[in-house]
Amino acid sequence: MSTLQYILYANVLMLVSGSVYYIFLRNRIHHTTARMWIIITMLLSVFAPLAGQLIPAPEAVSVMHYTLPEINITSGQQAIETQHTPVANWPLILFLSISALTIIRYIAGLVRIGRYMRQHTYMRIGPFKYFSIPENAQPFSFFTMIFLPPTQHFTIISLHEEQHARLHHTLDILLSGFLFVLFWINPMYWLITNELRNIHEYQADEAVLASGTDMKQYQQILLTAAFGTIPVMPVSHLKQSTIKKRIIMMKQKKSFRSSALWLLPAVMLVSAAIWFTACGSKKQSESKTNDSAKTETSAKTDAGKTVPALDEVFEVTEKMPEFPGGNEALSQFMVKNIKYPKAAIEEGIQGTVYVDFIVNSEGKVTEAEIQKSVSPELDAEALRVINKMPNWTPAEQKGEKVSVHLTLPVKFKLQ
Repeated sequence: MSTLQYILYANVLMLVSGSVYYIFLRNRIHHTTARMWIIITMLLSVFAPLAGQLIPAPEAVSVMHYTLPEINITSGQQAIETQHTPVANWPLILFLSISALTIIRYIAGLVRIGRYMRQHTYMRIGPFKYFSIPENAQPFSFFTMIFLPPTQHFTIISLHEEQHARLHHTLDILLSGFLFVLFWINPMYWLITNELRNIHEYQADEAVLASGTDMKQYQQILLTAAFGTIPVMPVSHLKQSTIKKRIIMMKQKKSFRSSALWLLPAVMLVSAAIWFTACGSKKQSESKTNDSAKTETSAKTDAGKTVPALDEVFEVTEKMPEFPGGNEALSQFMVKNIKYPKAAIEEGIQGTVYVDFIVNSEGKVTEAEIQKSVSPELDAEALRVINKMPNWTPAEQKGEKVSVHLTLPVKFKLQ
């Protein structure tokens, strides 16, 4: 599986799982369950496309086909040609370039947090470090570090930020920020990430109110505390745009007892999407399992001589088929016509492709197919050239021309 294919599969799974959340689960399940759903689907979007690569492919069934001498194809044979080939993977290059910029932005945000820690004094209270920041700055938290204006220390706002720390919301933010490298192009990622931050606020609000805080007083404090500036950093902080939603959530009295009714179809749909991406990312090697079980039928001539049936395909004959000019000419033909796929060169893919085919009683090459696969690009190139072979000298059995099953190993090797 190429890098571009992986990126595509991961983003499709993110799109599906995020859509399922918005259709079936949003505002219908408890905040803790919603948070778990978003985090798990983020991780599955990253790892599910790789599942097919981690599952070992079934071993190819051994066959009795006559195997021709191995053909060696090296990438250096077309080095001059590939130097002048235009860049075919520009979408991948563009994607990775922007992803590199997101990494720089992400690291810069972490550096800003370190600068805040050095620039401001703090005092330790239990497991928390309280940093004093300017009055016009907005409160935020990062792990157990709480950044507040001095006038807001030991207030409801500080209690709110402590809940973020106790619920380990920073881990979610760091994870979603890191995945921005892979999903920045996906609009569903942006929606899901914003939803995750909202859920963090709902959870913190729920914990503050559960401690006995008056709801109306708390809502008024939130309205005033949400103002202020904050640099771009991966932290939990108050957002003015979400205050209205949070106040509405506080007033709702949901039992969420029907969560399972909504979770069931959601889990089924996402499981189907995971199965699709995991299976789609793995190309199973094709192998024939019934070649040796073919019935060898024969017919009798008037003179009593046994001759092969017309539809019989042999594995070994008295006189095997021969490529025009012999095996050396066959090797030259393959080397001359096969072009090492550029995509395989860029991905560093090499290996031996085993191709089965039949040379029929007329010498024509038919039914070429892959017995042992290496990659879609290498498989396709080997099949392409074998299918354009000239007619062979057909095999003979008991004086009659017959069809024979052959296997040709084509070894692709990088230089």
